[in-house]
Amino acid sequence: MNFAKIAESKTLKRTIAAIGILAAAFLIFDAGMIVGSHKALFSEQAGRDYYRAFGMHSQKGAMGGGFFSDELASGSGAAGEILKASGQNLVIADKDGTEKTVLVSADTVIRKARETISAADIKVDDYAVAIGSPNGKGEIEARFIRILPPPPDELKESTSTEAAQ
Repeated sequence: MNFAKIAESKTLKRTIAAIGILAAAFLIFDAGMIVGSHKALFSEQAGRDYYRAFGMHSQKGAMGGGFFSDELASGSGAAGEILKASGQNLVIADKDGTEKTVLVSADTVIRKARETISAADIKVDDYAVAIGSPNGKGEIEARFIRILPPPPDELKESTSTEAAQ
């Protein structure tokens, strides 16, 4: 058998090209499966704590008040009184009565009035607005935190009365 003729044949070249195309298609399919499984895992982890973290405690369902009312949660931030300030974690009592965990990183910008402050300057009973992104554990990874003056007493009472209902 003449291997030189076989190596130069069009049939062998076509066969090798077809195998290469099939291998590339398999790799692309496999990459899609990996990406899809990572997305599904993230969704599953985020969904586990979603209602606890973002305050949708209502049993009304999507049409009865969930998606079409003020009960729709905002996963990108929290605003309210700081209940706990320890290291890089804050717990903020949000306006809907839930407690939201806010993670502070080295990249988080923290402002009080016009002054930039550090996480160590944040105290319990301060009022704050934290803006960031939710992570898979139901926490908010803060990008920006603004420390606010306390609201007037009449607003505190009306907010606490609404949260109790």
